[in-house]
Amino acid sequence: MLETLKFGKGNWANKTDSTLAYSDQYGNFQAIPFDFTRATTATRVNKQGLIESVNDGIARIDYSDSTQGALLLEPERTNLIINSEDFSASSWTKTGTASVTNNTTISPDGTQNADTLNLLSGNFFYQPVVGVGTFTMSCYVKVPSGTLDFKMQTFSSTDGAIQSPLFVATTEWQRFEHTVTVTVNSSFYPIQVSSLVGGDFEIYGGQVEQSSYATSYIPTNGATATRNGEFASNSNILSSMGQTEGTIFIDVISAEKDTEILSFNRSSQNAFFLYTNASNNYRVSSYLDGTVRANTLISGNQRIKIAIAYEDNNQRLYVNGVLIQTYTDSWTPNQSMYRIFFNQGGYVAAKGKSNISALQVFKTSLTDAQLQTLTTI
Repeated sequence: MLETLKFGKGNWANKTDSTLAYSDQYGNFQAIPFDFTRATTATRVNKQGLIESVNDGIARIDYSDSTQGALLLEPERTNLIINSEDFSASSWTKTGTASVTNNTTISPDGTQNADTLNLLSGNFFYQPVVGVGTFTMSCYVKVPSGTLDFKMQTFSSTDGAIQSPLFVATTEWQRFEHTVTVTVNSSFYPIQVSSLVGGDFEIYGGQVEQSSYATSYIPTNGATATRNGEFASNSNILSSMGQTEGTIFIDVISAEKDTEILSFNRSSQNAFFLYTNASNNYRVSSYLDGTVRANTLISGNQRIKIAIAYEDNNQRLYVNGVLIQTYTDSWTPNQSMYRIFFNQGGYVAAKGKSNISALQVFKTSLTDAQLQTLTTI
């Protein structure tokens, strides 16, 4: 299959405010940049599996879920925990014999800056957070040996204690998450020993964000910190598209609900949208000459590969190796509107979190056999 433009698929090149696409036609990265926007630093998981900081204006290629990497795009979020790594700070209240020893072990960022918390049943440590609504707390936890059970908890005089299911910490770092809805300002307990057996917990990266899901780690040191939202777009992709036919393919590893993952063309006449709805299911919509031709719902919380091949009198939509819909209307692509947006938040108002493994653009309308091969997981 002749690929004209390959964005991702294990082949990434970034620079400030732009991430480049690879051309199989010429065998190198081409000056077909996707403009990228994020005005703050942010973290990612690199190829070595370590958390690292990425400067503002640089797109994040994250390897949390894929050895080939994925373009990570997230909405704006604030870590309300003011000391995310120093658990001995006075902002963390401790009771009983609870104690913290700083910088005892190698953290998920590869340096010796993780703390050890000695916590027995009946001892707590917590940090108050101001806010009302839905919050997600997260923390990296492991133990020196064996396993230890713990829970995460919020507590307020109105809501009482809202606890997570029982978590099991092992000798490997894991990021544990718990989402709660509170009606008054609450105290957040990232680790609570609910059994009679406590001990040493190694901890790093405490985070509370006002959201129904956890986003990438936002470090803090004495104050809350905010990571700006981000999106990427290409408004001049006509040179890479077929003039009267073509194919667009996207491989999405994961996406949160209410997220516009991809929009192509962005015209009320001829357009293709991929987004997630409030129930976290994928929705594929396409418009031809101003009329909805496909409006397909796909079960969420899974990896999906989608391709739409277009030419006059023959448009086909494939999802995960299966032909979902064919439409045979007469259609001429609106060439003046060729634009691709990631996480723009125009068709679906919210800008959510998505991990995009690959985008590929072909100048030809691929055959059914090619489409089936391309989209099969």
